[in-house]
Amino acid sequence: IRSMAIITDREYEIHGGSPRMEIHETDLIRELGRRLGSLCRYDRDIANADGRPELLEFWQSAKSQEQTKIDQLKQVIKKHDQGK
Repeated sequence: IRSMAIITDREYEIHGGSPRMEIHETDLIRELGRRLGSLCRYDRDIANADGRPELLEFWQSAKSQEQTKIDQLKQVIKKHDQGK
């Protein structure tokens, strides 16, 4: 147990004395990054649809749904951050 305390203290020092992020915080940020990256892929897929209405509709709808999820995730992160 003592060695764990030393490791934890050392990690605290390495991070400039600021507390480390909790695992759920890292999960939220990682998920936001993943979803933001998907928006670029949807733009590519829309461009590759070659003007085919059914493909354009599908990819635009998927992008819109993803943007909604991103907005929701940003709100969760914001609320969590304000709660500290």
